[in-house]
Amino acid sequence: MMIDTTPPPSPIDFEGFEKHLKITFYKLPFSNPTNFDSYVLFESSLFIYPLKIILKTCGTTKLLRSIVPLLKLADSLSLYIINVKYSRDRFIFPNYQLAPHQNFAEEVAILNKFFGILNATAYVLNNPNVTPHSRKTRTRHRRLKMGNDQIDVVTLKMCMPSLDRQKFQPMYLMNGIEGASLSTMHLTLEEGFSYASYDGVQLHV
Repeated sequence: MMIDTTPPPSPIDFEGFEKHLKITFYKLPFSNPTNFDSYVLFESSLFIYPLKIILKTCGTTKLLRSIVPLLKLADSLSLYIINVKYSRDRFIFPNYQLAPHQNFAEEVAILNKFFGILNATAYVLNNPNVTPHSRKTRTRHRRLKMGNDQIDVVTLKMCMPSLDRQKFQPMYLMNGIEGASLSTMHLTLEEGFSYASYDGVQLHV
């Protein structure tokens, strides 16, 4: 007899795997300051730089609907877009998502509508050896040149479903800033579909 391992429908429209949107601007004359601020919203983390916005949301938030007001604000400040990145993991409850997040093609269509001029590409990363919604850790190291300085950028991302409820009770949603480095953690302990994620970016001159 086959056993159905599909998780039950969420009674609270919960979705742990986040949507990420990063928009980078430039303004003439070009500058590249690193001072920034962060905000914790209901289901979201928001980081605002002088020339970049990073927005990370979970649940059934309609993240891509933020594009229009963001573009209007950027236009009022004479900011020009040079890079846009949107990413997300596979949803636990895709049928609970609202437009424009009901499927991957829908998300790509709205991104192309506003940012097609950037000649972006859309793709799905799929590792056949990793089961959906398993624990994942990703790291990335880049070396950038900023003026006369060499900057090392280290990125760490962790996704952790099926948590031990007792061990994670003291935790909370958090944004952290230290100099030009940032970190953000989202956590839920909902019975049956608990989830935690951590994103960190460290800059070393």
